[in-house]
This record gives sequence, C-alpha cells and structure tokens, in this order.
Amino acid sequence: MKKPIHTWKTYQVVFVGALSFIVSGFYLFVLGDVIPDLIKTSNKVPLEDWWPKGVLLWLFCGVLALLIWPFATVAQRCHEVLKERFVG
Repeated sequence: MKKPIHTWKTYQVVFVGALSFIVSGFYLFVLGDVIPDLIKTSNKVPLEDWWPKGVLLWLFCGVLALLIWPFATVAQRCHEVLKERFVG
C-alpha cells in the first residue's frame, strides 16, 4: 500500500514537488506559447483548408494538457503539505 504524501519525509516531498513543478511548468509554458497563435490561425483560415493538420494539432495540444494535469496536481499537493509543515 502506498503511503500518503503527508506522511513522506520533507526531502521526498520537496524532490517530487520540484520535479513535478518543473515538468508541468515547462509544458504549460510551451502550450502558453503555442495556443494563442493556434487560435489566431484557426480563426483566420477556413476549416476545409487546414482540416487534417489543424484538427490533429488541436488534439495534440489537448492530450498534452491532459498529460500535464497530474504533474501540476502533484506539485500543488506537495506545496500544500510543505506549507502545512512550515507555515502552520
């Protein structure tokens, strides 16, 4: 059985939280850079002109966002645990 995060040692929480933050932050930065241009292009070009590539790109960005979510959630939980331990 897995131990809950709040029972881990502090260095373990910091390590897992930092790695999760780095991974989620990087990919959110990438998506934040790509999505505005994708929206502008999608609004300018008719659907029938970019149909296969555009839909695949939107699906790729959606899947990437879904893959980022667990890392961001773990980073947030680790932050909450550390905040409880040191701030009170």
